[in-house]
Amino acid sequence: AAVEEAGRASTSYLQRKLRIGYGRAPSGWLLVGERFPARADPAPPWPWCDRDDRASAATWLNRALHRLALREDRLVFTNAEPPDHLLRLMHVLPRDRVIALGRVAARRVTALGGRAREVPHPQWHRRFRHGEGPVGYAELLRRAMV
Repeated sequence: AAVEEAGRASTSYLQRKLRIGYGRAPSGWLLVGERFPARADPAPPWPWCDRDDRASAATWLNRALHRLALREDRLVFTNAEPPDHLLRLMHVLPRDRVIALGRVAARRVTALGGRAREVPHPQWHRRFRHGEGPVGYAELLRRAMV
């Protein structure tokens, strides 16, 4: 019950923050992932929620974003699956400020009629470019945001 309540609270907060339906939106970035991980844990289903799991894509992404010193209130996180939330966000956020985190996300954004700047998925980078660390991933994000 607490998880459901937290999920409802985050949705209404996001709707207020974006003023969905009123035509106003932040001038930050929309970061699009793939889908929520299939886990049995009771954590709320928030995109890119860092669960203190050193091996998770969310931890890798959050460490990279921390390196960039980006204001969190200038970022909106969502996933490509299911597409309904992504589609709503694509209508209220600046179209040129979408970053797809991986091919799955990039394909979904394109299929919905949008354009995205694509960077590798954080888990791919962690696995295959581990030596670069979150600093290397931060550089990829920085270049995508220029």
